[in-house]
Amino acid sequence: MRLDKIRLAGFKSFVDPTTIPLAANLIGIVGPNGCGKSNIIDAVRWVMGESSAKHLRGESMADVIFNGSTSRKPVSQASVELVFDNSEGDAPGEYSAYREISVKRLVTRDGQSGYFLNGTRCRRKDITDIFLGTGLGARSYAIIEQGTISRLIEAKPDEMRAVIEEAAGISRYKERRHETEIRMRHTVENMERLHDVREEIAKQLGSLQRQAKKAEKYIALKEEERRYREQLLGLRWRKYEQAGEENRLALAQCEQQFRQLVAEETRLAEEQQIAQAVYEQLQKKLQDRQAAFYEVNAESGRMEQAIKHARQAQDERQRECARLRDEQLQAQVDLAQDREQLETIREENRLILMRLEQTQDDEAGAQENALALDKTLLSNLEARDMVRGNMLTLKNQKELQRARMQQLHERKQHIQARSERLLQEQDQVEAMLNDAAMEALQEMLDAGEEKKREISLRHDELTQRMQHERATLQKKQTALHELRAELHEVQGKISSLELLQQHAMGKDKEKLNVWLDSLAWEGEPVRLAEGLEVESGWESAIETVLGIQLESLCVENIQLLFQGVAMDTCPESVAFLEADKSDSAREAPASDLSLPRLVDFVRSPWRLHSVLGTVYCALSLDDAWASRAGLASHESIITRDGNWIGPNWLLVKRADDAHAGVLARERDLRELKLRREGCAFRLENDNDQACLLEESLLATEFEREQRQSEINNLMVELSQINSRFSAAGARREEARKRMRQVQSELDELAHERQQSEEAWVESGLVMEQFEQAWEDNQLQLDTAQAKVSALEERSRAATARWKTLQDQAHKLTSRRESIQASEVLIAKHLERVEAQHMQASSRLEELIRRVDDMDAPMDEERQALHLLLEQRAEIELELGDIRKKTQEAETGNRALSEARMSGGRELETLKARLEAAKLELQANEIRRQTVDEQLAELEADGPAILRTLPEDADEGEWQRRANDLTTEINALGAVNLMAKEEYEEQLERMRILDAQYQDLAESQATLQQAMEKIDRECRARFRETFERINIGLQRMFPKLFGGGQAYLELNERDLLETGVSVMARPPGKRNSSIHLLSGGEKALTAVALVFAIFELNPAPFCLLDEVDAPLDDANVGRFSQLVREMSEQVQFLFISHNKVTMEIARHLAGVTMKEPGVSRIVAVDIAEAVELAALSS
Repeated sequence: MRLDKIRLAGFKSFVDPTTIPLAANLIGIVGPNGCGKSNIIDAVRWVMGESSAKHLRGESMADVIFNGSTSRKPVSQASVELVFDNSEGDAPGEYSAYREISVKRLVTRDGQSGYFLNGTRCRRKDITDIFLGTGLGARSYAIIEQGTISRLIEAKPDEMRAVIEEAAGISRYKERRHETEIRMRHTVENMERLHDVREEIAKQLGSLQRQAKKAEKYIALKEEERRYREQLLGLRWRKYEQAGEENRLALAQCEQQFRQLVAEETRLAEEQQIAQAVYEQLQKKLQDRQAAFYEVNAESGRMEQAIKHARQAQDERQRECARLRDEQLQAQVDLAQDREQLETIREENRLILMRLEQTQDDEAGAQENALALDKTLLSNLEARDMVRGNMLTLKNQKELQRARMQQLHERKQHIQARSERLLQEQDQVEAMLNDAAMEALQEMLDAGEEKKREISLRHDELTQRMQHERATLQKKQTALHELRAELHEVQGKISSLELLQQHAMGKDKEKLNVWLDSLAWEGEPVRLAEGLEVESGWESAIETVLGIQLESLCVENIQLLFQGVAMDTCPESVAFLEADKSDSAREAPASDLSLPRLVDFVRSPWRLHSVLGTVYCALSLDDAWASRAGLASHESIITRDGNWIGPNWLLVKRADDAHAGVLARERDLRELKLRREGCAFRLENDNDQACLLEESLLATEFEREQRQSEINNLMVELSQINSRFSAAGARREEARKRMRQVQSELDELAHERQQSEEAWVESGLVMEQFEQAWEDNQLQLDTAQAKVSALEERSRAATARWKTLQDQAHKLTSRRESIQASEVLIAKHLERVEAQHMQASSRLEELIRRVDDMDAPMDEERQALHLLLEQRAEIELELGDIRKKTQEAETGNRALSEARMSGGRELETLKARLEAAKLELQANEIRRQTVDEQLAELEADGPAILRTLPEDADEGEWQRRANDLTTEINALGAVNLMAKEEYEEQLERMRILDAQYQDLAESQATLQQAMEKIDRECRARFRETFERINIGLQRMFPKLFGGGQAYLELNERDLLETGVSVMARPPGKRNSSIHLLSGGEKALTAVALVFAIFELNPAPFCLLDEVDAPLDDANVGRFSQLVREMSEQVQFLFISHNKVTMEIARHLAGVTMKEPGVSRIVAVDIAEAVELAALSS
């Protein structure tokens, strides 16, 4: 498979459609910097699947499209096509039958990209699959871009391994292994699905039996209903036939009346036509007289205007006479001055003419001498140049003959090799014509399409169910989000309130907390404020009375708590409250106040009478002052807002007290905790529901993905089968064409072989003649050169004297021409002044004469005006008479029009009746036809049905009976008419599924064995390829460097995972790393590695972009020689600025940019150029 041509259109700088022919194995691309050479390499990478704009020297994939220049507009798309010559059938798979393979890629500015294989749209994967194992690809070792040659050597071990795998063809095996793993996974999934399907089918068999009995009853009722429907249609057919006869009779009567009205309308139209003709004649006569009136009127107006204009012209001529007399006097003065100046100039011209004639005589003699010498010199130069031309022609002809002989020798070898390949291909084509697998492929296609339809229906059902479940889950997740937000908000409030409570109740005192932990607690200590429930509104009063006691730690027995603990060790003040075990008899005697006690507004696990029992409550301070007198010494009164009054004291409550709001916060804390528990419960419940929905959705999605995967796999299989089917047909047709082509090419090669032999003998004889002629022409050239040197010296002296005399004559001529020009100008001016003087005199005389002649014509024009006015009055009288007659004709015509309009209205009314009758007839006919169609669908005949009906059959009765049957049928509900067949099908399907389950189990074992075989094959191929490339590198490296050594080494023992490193040491160096080499050494090392790979697995072509740039002349020579040798196996397309590298090319393609921003190709085939030069000589 060889690259035959590259087609570009709109790609980067190649805006115009461009074809680069690649007719040889060594193609050089040359051109100045920036002309677009590397864009050809980018085009090849792009069309082979490159997806990174960075590797194409751009920022986005749209950068490959031509973006305009100073003289060109941007284009909308870019395309690149590679055309391969596959005449030897090296292409993989089904494409081996094609003689030519085309790979094309197209991209547009809107981001759409497409791949085409032989003109058929395909995937990017299809393109990469073709080149798997060939060494070609978007980033393969066969495409070496500008400045990237060293990166191949500096690649990481894993990247170097990938290069060797591609050379070994392992990439195809890895792709197959990946596909095998996917198939194994699908096999397990299919086995699970088969198990589920078998269980489902077992459930369906009982239901199908019951449905079959129901279907039999349905069929019997349906048959009876059909019979009544047929008879009902027969009754309707008879009714519509009778109605049709009545409608046709009414329609005939309407048509007769319509014809009478049409005849009357025709008569009135004829009379109106005659009246209209009379009216038109009067109108024409009226128009003629009006035209005459307008003409007379216009003529009289013109005469009046002409008289007025004649008076104005007479005044203007009198003023012109005065001006002309003044101009005559000035012209006489100018004439005298010009005549005097003219005589002076003529005398000076006569003197200069005498000097000029003498100088021209001397110049003529010098010119004749110089021309004679030049003529002699020219003849000798022509003789010398002729000899030189003959020698150059002989030299070119000798070189052409040598090149032609070399080409003829190569051509004979090529013809021989080509003949052998064609004979082998002829045998292969005959074998291909016997392929008979197309029928089997067609059967596989039909079965696959049926299976695809079944899976698609199930896939659509799952998609709808998944959408419903996803919407429900989204609503539930929104509710969960709101609950979590509410719970987070409540938790934040609780945290804030607990922090405030801890500070208000002294829980944040670290030293006190340590001391309290040392006491003998029974359970967790509780603060008093945490156990109080206060009636709303009295929190402030409780906080005022209790104060620091709100921080009290509630205990069962204070004495037991402090046994063995010294009280003076307490670091801070602290209060304790012991459970009150006394009864109410020990309470202090109460006063006779009518106020409630504060202890009545508090609910607590502990008795607080000792603290709150002597405190009374008042709603306001005034009530408290009123009751103060009845207080005992140990009693007090407190208001709702916290003002506390005793017998002889008063405590005013401040809002910023340390214990203010403690009880309210404690109440809020209890409410918030209850709310938090409710939110947590709802959150947990909704979360469980969401989890169930998610599991259901995942199960649905999983099953849908399985169905989609089955569809995709099935489509891939169908595509492959279809491709194989198409390829088989194409191969068969291509084989027939190729057989004819091979035979034709064999005949042509035989003829070419005979011509090459004859041309070889002829070229040898011509070379001997050219050598003898070369020696004779060398002697003639030496003699002619001596004569030319002597004549050149004499010619230079004569030419110098001629130039001097020529300059003198030129100056005199210029002066004389200037004087002559002045003389001519003055003479012309003199003539012009004299002519103007004479014209002014003539004009003056003419004006005087015209003034005298203008009086007589003005009297004549006044008389003509009077006659025109009289003629206009006569025409006005005639116009009045004609207008009267026209109005009478118009009145008669209008009366006829009204009569026609009245008849037309009657005609329209009758026409409407006629149309209505026709519509009724058509409607009845349509209804009858509908009944006929219904009878035809039932395969029945109307008259035949009527003969079977009783005479008293009624349409309404038959309709009722049919409806009763329909109701009975509908009462049966849904009926499965295919139940019996479905039952049998399900039984058969169960047997098939059992067999499929067994087949899948066997397939799983087979796929596992295939994977193990692929791994063994990959290890063996990698080991063999590695060793052969290593041997090739060890041989190539000294050849390029003139010594030294290079080798490959493995980094791990596992051949499936190991990396590969390159070690290279040029002559005289012992570097420890490849990175220590210079740029030129890295480039040569990379070339050695690539060529070693090519020896093992030659890629169809290799692209080299200025690889020789970092090399010196000696290394360029070795590099060029190696490329020339490798070109016998590999096609090379190289870009270079080095002349040594260019010389090895068999075909040169020049890239130019004559138009800014637009690249063009100029291609030259070296062999054809040599033949053309030989023919021209």
